[in-house]
Amino acid sequence: MQTVFKNFCLVVSIFMSVKTADAQSQSPHLDRTRPPELGPLPPFTVPRPERFRLANGLEIAFVARSDTGLADANLSLETGACDDPPGLFGLADWTGSLLNEGAGSRDALEFADAVDFLGARVDTQVSWDSTTGLLHIPAERLTQGLELLADMFVRPLFLPAELDRLKAERRNAFVEARSEPAVLSHLAVLRAVFPAGSRLHIAVEGTPKSLAKATIEDVRSFHRTHFRPDAAVLTVVGSLGLDEVRAAIEKTFGLWPKPTSARSVAQRLPATLPQKRSILLVDKPGAPQSVLTVAAPTRADLAPLDAATEVVNTVLGGAFTSRLNMNLREKHGYTYGAHSSFEFWAGGGMFRAGAAVETPVTAPAVAQTMKELAGIRVPMEASELSKARTYRAVTFPTNFESGRHTADVFGWAASLGIPDIRLQMFVKEVETLDVQAVSRAAERAIDPDQLCIVIVGDRKEIEAPIRALGLGELSVRDVDEVIDEEP
Repeated sequence: MQTVFKNFCLVVSIFMSVKTADAQSQSPHLDRTRPPELGPLPPFTVPRPERFRLANGLEIAFVARSDTGLADANLSLETGACDDPPGLFGLADWTGSLLNEGAGSRDALEFADAVDFLGARVDTQVSWDSTTGLLHIPAERLTQGLELLADMFVRPLFLPAELDRLKAERRNAFVEARSEPAVLSHLAVLRAVFPAGSRLHIAVEGTPKSLAKATIEDVRSFHRTHFRPDAAVLTVVGSLGLDEVRAAIEKTFGLWPKPTSARSVAQRLPATLPQKRSILLVDKPGAPQSVLTVAAPTRADLAPLDAATEVVNTVLGGAFTSRLNMNLREKHGYTYGAHSSFEFWAGGGMFRAGAAVETPVTAPAVAQTMKELAGIRVPMEASELSKARTYRAVTFPTNFESGRHTADVFGWAASLGIPDIRLQMFVKEVETLDVQAVSRAAERAIDPDQLCIVIVGDRKEIEAPIRALGLGELSVRDVDEVIDEEP
């Protein structure tokens, strides 16, 4: 469902791993109309969690699976980078990264040994609007695993030496980012799409300057303020009974103190679409390839898991035989793969599409990408819609193919406030879409005249051909500006 990132330089593999519920499979053999002789699609039912709440406010979702001896837990906390205080952008991410570096009565090495002894995997993830703890463990050891997860979120040690170590790792990652065009593209897209002053203008990981200012007391203060049981959902999936799971959770997370004050929720204002198209060129001298991205904030009325929008994305760039990939890869040979995605977080989201292309064909690739963005707003043929509907319906169940996938789906849905019924009705909604509904979704979701074109590449080779396209005002930044800019 979502990729767990421990190294900043891996955070931004751009479109190669889409982080929302719509992209578990890009298998070409699934991307075709179902042959009539196979009959209708086999029935698929989204699991229905058993839900209850502890006295301290923690919400629980339990999904029983009888086909495995494993258990998975996803603890999704409603706090992330959007809660970073001014001047300390990155604090939520650093806090999340330190949760399993010593917790309860164990220092970092002892905690790692305890995880290994149980045959478990434990990790954390921080996004714009959530901090997530992930546990994978043999089902009979669930209680011991939940004890470790509870120690991480309720009783982290936050040792100064571990923050120092994390700072050293992140400083090295920022240095490495200067030579990683994909990372530079991600950072530059945020700069271009979201205005200065917005938290979204700076990556989740912050900047070198804000990292240098962080203290262990800043981390502890963030934890005290934002880590509370009434802002969390714990999803457990495994071959266990409800009573057994309830007892394990009560024993471990029931000790999380109930908050004594009302929860303060910061208002997340959605970004507005740019008034006109613009181009940002990040100069990477000598780069053999250019990383091309077109991006824009999602409209305020665009919701995650909207069936029509998902089908639009499938046709445009969400499948191997999508228009972008067939054009840029198969027809012109500009790239190994072109992709598009809609990403959502609390109060906002972003559309982006693009590819990595060889330097000499950068301008033609931009032109063909813009052609496809304009073309997606034209009503598609019924056969193309049928193929896209089938692809979405066939691949959606893969989001629930394992306990880990299932736990992550419900954790993701919890972080965005998506009710269970939306997941349960998604395939049916996809299968009933018609051309008119998809066309309306395309016009609402993608406007080629209101987006940012971001290119990381060799300015000397690509600036003149890009300017000649006449697609908008072009500005140039160097690598240091992209890496070091403060809000």
